Amino acid sequence: MWLLFAGNSRYDQPGFAPSYRRSLNDGLLDIRTVDGSHPFARTRLVAALVTGTLARSRVYQATMVTRLRIDGTSAEEDYTRDGEVSPAADTLHLDKATHALTVYLPPPR
Repeated sequence: MWLLFAGNSRYDQPGFAPSYRRSLNDGLLDIRTVDGSHPFARTRLVAALVTGTLARSRVYQATMVTRLRIDGTSAEEDYTRDGEVSPAADTLHLDKATHALTVYLPPPR
């Protein structure tokens, strides 16, 4: 896997660049991956973006899940979470709590 995006809740607009969420408590993870093992994977990805055929591309996948487990990651790889880089573990577990997210905002002026 060349790229994994795991977003909290369903993002709108479908495609390579998630931009908007209607809610944060739908119980879903928005998963988007790019499989770099295909010949010319990067070229295929760019061509699909340019031609508007990303949904049919063999290198790009998008799905909604409630949890995800990925085994067999390399110790030489890194993860980036919210901009923070850390070494990869042997197994990656992504899960989502089913209760509401508490958001703190400053009082209105």
